[in-house]
Amino acid sequence: RPSPPEGPLEVSDIHKEGCTLKWKKPKDDGGEPIEGYVVEKFDPETGIWQPVGRSKTPEMEVTGLTPGHEYQFRVKAVNKEGESDPLTTISSIIAKDPFVVPSEPGAPNPVDWNQNQVDLVWAEPTSDGGSPITGYIIEKKDKYSGIWEKALETTGCSPQGLVTGLVEGNEYQFRVIALNKAGMSKPSEPSKTFIAKPRYLPPKIDRRNLRDLTISAGSALKLDANIIGEPPPHVEWRCSHQPIK
Repeated sequence: RPSPPEGPLEVSDIHKEGCTLKWKKPKDDGGEPIEGYVVEKFDPETGIWQPVGRSKTPEMEVTGLTPGHEYQFRVKAVNKEGESDPLTTISSIIAKDPFVVPSEPGAPNPVDWNQNQVDLVWAEPTSDGGSPITGYIIEKKDKYSGIWEKALETTGCSPQGLVTGLVEGNEYQFRVIALNKAGMSKPSEPSKTFIAKPRYLPPKIDRRNLRDLTISAGSALKLDANIIGEPPPHVEWRCSHQPIK
């Protein structure tokens, strides 16, 4: 029989479902050519060595691990005379990704809008979890439903997005979720309440309620008119080109 493979038995590229194993050929092939290697795994929860597979070269891509489980590995050299004694990993590994989900982004803020859409920006997550940000999900909630629903999913790492399909006059809040290879972050804090309305609207006076009045000298007069515009216009009442105070 051959001598055991030469160590160490190296474990690399660990992720939640597998890893890579590498070792060296035995110093002594036992007088017969090495035909390959048998790889086994040990799960402390079962207490049993189980076959992983065979390899013709001194390395192997291990798949089919259970995420979160602890494992050890061993490898045996094989020739016509049988299997060698095993070479075992020095320590166990845990099947998990080398990265986690990102931290939550900052609360979104509107930077441009009209009555049907809003352009939002937010602060990037303080941590990408060890894997680049691949996109963001923007959720919206209107005043009447109270339910968060997906409004937009972006791709790339740019912390901004244009949400469309808003109803003029409705009140909305928005929040953002960051994405990476591990999954979704926790949602950001909600935005301040946003009313879907034009950002720029020329001042307009509703003249339907304006009419001539006759009053006695020295009497008090209350002036009232519906004036709209965005941003809200400055209103000044005048009589004969003189401001009324």
